[in-house]
Amino acid sequence: MSSATYSAPGVYVEEVPSAQQPIAGVGTNVVGFIGIVPSKVYVPVPNPDYDPVLARAKLQRDAIETLVRRQADGTDTRHAQLLLAILMLEVWLTSFRDRAQAVEPEPERERVVA
Repeated sequence: MSSATYSAPGVYVEEVPSAQQPIAGVGTNVVGFIGIVPSKVYVPVPNPDYDPVLARAKLQRDAIETLVRRQADGTDTRHAQLLLAILMLEVWLTSFRDRAQAVEPEPERERVVA
């Protein structure tokens, strides 16, 4: 410690020389991997038949199917209201889709600006 005297209360910072040297900075633009590389490396190839929307819908259908199966088995009784809501939504969407496809769009009207 230094032999400085402080005449007012407060927070003081003193830098004390250390015997250890600081860690030298190194570049971060070099990457190194440590490990074993397999003899065969597979590179993904784009699949033009893959549709992420359909894939997600299938996952959701599978999850709903699992919930229904568990509800029927009696192993899961916590999701009865959720299943009822999903069923009601499915019925509504089915009837809405049929009505929406049957209706012809209205012709564009001339807009009057006052």
